[in-house]
Formats: sequence, structure tokens, C-alpha cells
Amino acid sequence: MIKGQHWDGAALATALVSSEEALEGKIVVTIGKANGADAPDDMIKVTLPECGGLDFVVGVARPRILVTVMLAEADSVPNRERFEQTLLRANKVVPLSAFALSTINGLDVYELYGELSTGSEIEEIIEEIKILGANAIEALERIEEWKSAAAAKGSN
Repeated sequence: MIKGQHWDGAALATALVSSEEALEGKIVVTIGKANGADAPDDMIKVTLPECGGLDFVVGVARPRILVTVMLAEADSVPNRERFEQTLLRANKVVPLSAFALSTINGLDVYELYGELSTGSEIEEIIEEIKILGANAIEALERIEEWKSAAAAKGSN
């Protein structure tokens, strides 16, 4: 991309598909209705095989690029109120990422997301996705630990 230009959805999708990482199989890029019939036509899904196949949704809404990954359905996490307080406190220590509670198809879900400028270079965007992937793996591990601790307390 030329300095001073900004990505739109189509240009970013094309750049991701033709990136070195995609050509080498380090990321898998799908464009369009990859996540179901109600997904927008310009939705970009990036899958990271090295992160267990986590799927990231990438969207462009100038002046931002938003990258998000679903972590868990909120109802699957015991003691939600306390868990959400823990997430809010953890937001400070999760580099380049933030937690969110969103509603998708009528279900509350925990997500992790990151934002970049539409003026970011493609390498920066891919790096953000990879960092978000590492953070998501750590967050998923913490969610499982939370569930296990709650189950252990419940079985005593």
C-alpha cells in the first residue's frame, strides 16, 4: 500500500489472500459468507492453523480495522459476574487486545479483539492477528482453568 492510502474491505481481503503468510499456509483467508448465511458479503475470516485453527473476523470501518475472535459462550462460564470482573481487570495486561461481551445470533459470547488504523501496513495487520491469536490461546486457557476451578469447588 502507498503511504497515506487507507484500506477498504476489498483491498484488505485481496492483500491478505496474496500475502506471503497466506501463500505459505501460515494463515488461511476466506472472504464472504464463510461463517454462515447471515454473514456480510465483505466479511473476511482469517484462520490461524498454528493457534489450533482459531477463526478471526476482520472488518474495515474507517478509520479502523477491527479483528475479533470468539472465545466462549457466556452461559458456559460459571459465576459470570465474577468472571466478567476478572476480565475487566485483565484487560490492562493483555497486549494489543481487549475483551468484549457481544451478542451473536441471540447468544452472549466473550470475544477478544484488537484495532488498527486503516493506514496500517499489511505486515502490521498480520502481526496484530498473530498477537491476537497468542492472546486468545492464553485467554482460552484461563477460561478453561476458571471452569475447572468452579467444577472442583462444586464437587467438594
